[in-house]
Amino acid sequence: MKTPAKEATLLTLLVLSSGLLWLSISTLLPRLLWDNMNLIWSAIAATIAFLTMWGLSVILVDKIYLMLVGWAFASYIGVIWHQTHFFIVVATALFCFGMLGMFRAKYQMERTLEGGVARSLRKCLPLTTTFLAAAIATAAFTVAPKQSLEVEALIPRWLFDPIIETLDPVIRGIDGVFDSNLLFSDYVAKKASAELGRELTANERTLATRESAKILKERIGVEPGADQKMGDIIYIVGINFMRAQAGRFQGVFPIAYAVGFFVTLRFFGILLYWIAIMIVSMVLRILRRFGIIGVRTIPANIFVYSFF
Repeated sequence: MKTPAKEATLLTLLVLSSGLLWLSISTLLPRLLWDNMNLIWSAIAATIAFLTMWGLSVILVDKIYLMLVGWAFASYIGVIWHQTHFFIVVATALFCFGMLGMFRAKYQMERTLEGGVARSLRKCLPLTTTFLAAAIATAAFTVAPKQSLEVEALIPRWLFDPIIETLDPVIRGIDGVFDSNLLFSDYVAKKASAELGRELTANERTLATRESAKILKERIGVEPGADQKMGDIIYIVGINFMRAQAGRFQGVFPIAYAVGFFVTLRFFGILLYWIAIMIVSMVLRILRRFGIIGVRTIPANIFVYSFF
């Protein structure tokens, strides 16, 4: 197979990986809840595959016109699923900055001893990841269900539990008897026993639990049950507080959600593009070992200044 055919095949795989990515994203966004972890993992895998194919294309494809056509298809293929003006603008930014990153990577590669892959791709993949995250956040703004904007969906219980358990020692430093797994009635009894210096009777325990629940209801609007765990109570109080705060900014909350979603994607994108860089390095070694690719030596002129 001649070199142009190999480059065209690689770019075809890039376009297909982009299509797979946007198919998985478009399947996930209407069901964007933490319960759908299978869809989330498939979207993550598709993203890594797309970044890997883009990295391989940047390293191996020399024909700029082929790269231009292939990257254009890869950048705009998401429009098939998200036909909004703003998404097209973001897809255009993805195309432009992706090409800019490609030129930066090739420039770096020509000036890096022994053709360093990681240093070159660091000039390209972070830019690509930023605008890919912007494109996904734009799609989420219009497609994600209203349920995903609810506080319980943003902070599910399975995510909250490890956090509160981690903070247990910190809270215990302020309140010596606190334990997130402790029942409310046991917490009240221990608290009262510590203050009185003796154990409560059964009647005193029941009365103290009832009175404490009433006080909490007056102060924070939540009346805990005697058999509720302290972690459950803190979660309910926190959710109610955040829901009240979100209600004050109901008009701008979807925009803030999209911005927050973009920031989150960009943060996790750092991990994903480093994984892609490692995969690209391994794939290049495998391809070189089997004679599919080779190494070209480019002569370089090095200028230094000195007195005549």
